[in-house]
Amino acid sequence: FQNYFFLGISIGLGALTKGTAYIYIAPILFIFAIEVFIKLYKTKNYTYIGYSLVTALVFICINSGYYIRNYHLNKNILGVDKTESKCYSNEKMTPLLFLSNITRNAGLQIGPFPINIVSNKVIYMLHSVAGVDVNNPATTFLDTKYSGSPSIPNHEDNASNPIHFYFIILSFILISIAVFKNKTGFSKIVLYLIMVSLQAMIFCLYLRWQPWHSRLHTPLFMLSIPIVCYAISVNGKFYKILYKILPFIILYACLVISFNWSRPFLSNKYTARISVSDIRYKKYFVNRPELFGEYNVIMERVLKMNYKNIGILLRDDDWEYPLFSQFYGKGINPIHINVLNGTKNIPVAMDNINCIVSTKIKDAVIDFKGKRFYNQDVKNKNIWFYMPNK
Repeated sequence: FQNYFFLGISIGLGALTKGTAYIYIAPILFIFAIEVFIKLYKTKNYTYIGYSLVTALVFICINSGYYIRNYHLNKNILGVDKTESKCYSNEKMTPLLFLSNITRNAGLQIGPFPINIVSNKVIYMLHSVAGVDVNNPATTFLDTKYSGSPSIPNHEDNASNPIHFYFIILSFILISIAVFKNKTGFSKIVLYLIMVSLQAMIFCLYLRWQPWHSRLHTPLFMLSIPIVCYAISVNGKFYKILYKILPFIILYACLVISFNWSRPFLSNKYTARISVSDIRYKKYFVNRPELFGEYNVIMERVLKMNYKNIGILLRDDDWEYPLFSQFYGKGINPIHINVLNGTKNIPVAMDNINCIVSTKIKDAVIDFKGKRFYNQDVKNKNIWFYMPNK
């Protein structure tokens, strides 16, 4: 019983954490369902059905809160509208496009300079031979261009994991050879290999290629740890290789951490212009340093004037969190105005807005609910603060 219970907790918390968990959960539940049906067939013990229902119930209980909220908002329990869904899911899929996604995703992990130069040329050549556009808009996120592994893997958005990647590939090969020689059939490790393979395949089948997919591959790397461990147990030479390479792995990890692009312990020309001694608030803007000055002034102004009801006008990818990260426990009430998505139907009191913060409109004035708000930051380039008086 406890295995079924903890399975429900594990997949429930996974789905609660990030939507890509559903991609990784699907093969797990598929193999789990087959196992349950086999046990039912062999034992005629129907308690397995009850245990499976416990798994489903625990999963639903963990996620029911936002399922209900999302369904009330836009009739979709995942809270994703059709427009957003089309941005992330492949528009069409063929065997060649599937192979394209596999090679492009693998290309993100192959390695830093100079390996990435060679791998990029090979991937472009393979696409050219196959007659497939490497930046096919049907399988590529928005207008991004394929670039492969970065030359210096020190940014969390796109850093490659070449050592882990090669170990996983080698482990798959060694285990497959061992299974073929020993003729073990559908053993537990074979099922596990199938599960991880299905997860990688579904990932490539469903999601458009994105330049930051490397970080979305993290669950695959974590789930592949047992595969590497098993390969070590069946092949003594692999263990010796790993033992010799381990110091290099540790050194590689220390370099990535010490010279991390956005949070470096040792700042240099290969990192952002940020220091360990800089204030925390400034570090929020490491990827967009041009925003720091304007956001900081507006944040301090709101804090000084003790405003509570803050009108918000943001574009799709503008930052809201840094505006209010310093206001926990201060009773700040951010209110999004002129909203066009499904949340516009939620009743919100908007008659008592004290000021408006906008990254969307930079006019001299904003008229809202019979009140006129005046731009206090006409010279700003990114964000503007509006007050009821000049």
